[in-house]
Amino acid sequence: MLEYLDLELFKALLFLFVVIVTGYAFELKEVNQKDYKGKVFLMALVFMFIWFLNALYTKNSIEKNIADFVNGQVFICKGGDENNYKVGKVKGWRVENTYFIKDSLLIRADRCEER
Repeated sequence: MLEYLDLELFKALLFLFVVIVTGYAFELKEVNQKDYKGKVFLMALVFMFIWFLNALYTKNSIEKNIADFVNGQVFICKGGDENNYKVGKVKGWRVENTYFIKDSLLIRADRCEER
């Protein structure tokens, strides 16, 4: 499951978490320290939950796209260079792990939409 975790989303959530916690810390005057730690902990749990939900969605998307590919579906996929590629069994593509592969081009299966 760890290969589906999006590092960019984690960085964005971490940045948002730090901004909120820092802003909240500057607002503290006579707030109970225990209450502050509890709120920070709950925010961290919520952000981690969002991150793992995104990983689960990505995993399900990859599994669905690979199953549809095996059944003959054709996809339009974005490559790493932001070009669109038509991916299908007829076009000489194959599946390996979570990628569609043709020659030296690898496209992760969650970056595809049904045609």
